[in-house]
Amino acid sequence: MGKDLQTRARSMAFAAALLLSSAVSAQTQITDEAGLKAIANDPSGIYVLAADITLTGQWTPLGTEASPFTGTFDGGGYSIKGLTVTASRDLDNSGLFGYAKGATLKNVSIIGAKVDGDEHVGILLGNAKQVNISGVMTSGIVTGRDHVGGIVGDASGSSDNGEFTSISNCMSTAGVFSRSYQAGGIAGIVNAGNIDKCFFYGSATAEEGYAGAGGISALIDGGSGTFTNNVSAAIYIKGAASVGNSDPKNDFEHAHSIVGWNNNGTGNFENNLSSTAT
Repeated sequence: MGKDLQTRARSMAFAAALLLSSAVSAQTQITDEAGLKAIANDPSGIYVLAADITLTGQWTPLGTEASPFTGTFDGGGYSIKGLTVTASRDLDNSGLFGYAKGATLKNVSIIGAKVDGDEHVGILLGNAKQVNISGVMTSGIVTGRDHVGGIVGDASGSSDNGEFTSISNCMSTAGVFSRSYQAGGIAGIVNAGNIDKCFFYGSATAEEGYAGAGGISALIDGGSGTFTNNVSAAIYIKGAASVGNSDPKNDFEHAHSIVGWNNNGTGNFENNLSSTAT
């Protein structure tokens, strides 16, 4: 009996080792720019940074609406420098990642980025559909026409189906500029999103029409947004005035240290802090 138990124990240990080895081998380690670009060849993979990376030249965002990134990207606490996406102001879904759905992005710093585009523009990710984002830090300049954010451009999903984008424990010191509409320190807009324990210490500017600017998000655009335990110490926030609106209660500047404004959505707020300067 004793030998049988020992044999079984060894067999179980061996099986566990095989499973662990299989899980580790399923991860692709990235140590250079070429490895980071190769994510585009398998947008459903599991990737882990194993070194700091400095990018050169123009970057092509990873994931498109037709072929979104659906895998896992773990920065491992490393940094990416030199991110430059400035070739076209007409580019939608602009950032390190362009379009992600059901993905996980975490534990990476993106330093000194220069990101431009049209709509859905963010330093980490342009368009997030039911994405989990955590432990991300960004700095640099991000510019677009609409839905522009220091971390993500759009944080959305389906509120009716309980499918949300989650952003937690993130920080941005970026300058966020919209040429027309929404600019948010963490997210450009939230449609079905939860933002928790995030910190913004940059600027957000959008000054045209019904443009909104916010230290955490510029806009709750229908759907719902939950904002908890966030801190906005924005250096500067500027949104456009809602000029000409027939409702005098809405004749105000669409700017706030947490969320710029709410367009027929549901906002839930708890334990958020902001600087008196903004």
